[in-house]
Amino acid sequence: MRPDQASQPELKVRRLDPGPLNADWAWTPDGWQAASGANGDALSPAARLFHDDETARIAVTPLADGVALQPEAFQGGFVSVALDLPEGGVRGLSPHHVVSADIGLERPLSSQAFLRLNLRLGPDTIMRMVGLPSEPGWASIDLDRAFHDARTVDHAWLDLICERPGLSRLSFAVKAVRRHPRPAM
Repeated sequence: MRPDQASQPELKVRRLDPGPLNADWAWTPDGWQAASGANGDALSPAARLFHDDETARIAVTPLADGVALQPEAFQGGFVSVALDLPEGGVRGLSPHHVVSADIGLERPLSSQAFLRLNLRLGPDTIMRMVGLPSEPGWASIDLDRAFHDARTVDHAWLDLICERPGLSRLSFAVKAVRRHPRPAM
């Protein structure tokens, strides 16, 4: 095999969810690609890279289910991968849903990581954020109390955020995003 045909590494993701048994929608992002590492760069048709260092130099390498980021010069406070959810996951989204994501994230132990769900309802954007554990696994965001009226969600996206990454290698993988009806209380 030629070096340029070497297989791409895959992050290990520990699956903690019950699977898609009660999911009414599921999606796996694909098409991950190399990029220059500039703020706003496309990483896939649905994903973009964001950070707060205008002079950053970040090498971006596609992985099987995400990207690896190797900062060569970075003094910013965060790195984020934003994933636009497809229309099928947004249509009908209500306070009666839980959005969950099967996330693989390798990061320095000194940094914190978060998953944030952003919902645009007309002129308003509602955000719900959860901390990610140091090991790969599921992160869920319950939309109960996120919005209480019958407004339609116009757009939704997930942000995978890593604070204070320094010059350490970061790897983001997204195996699946699912929408489940929230269990009755």
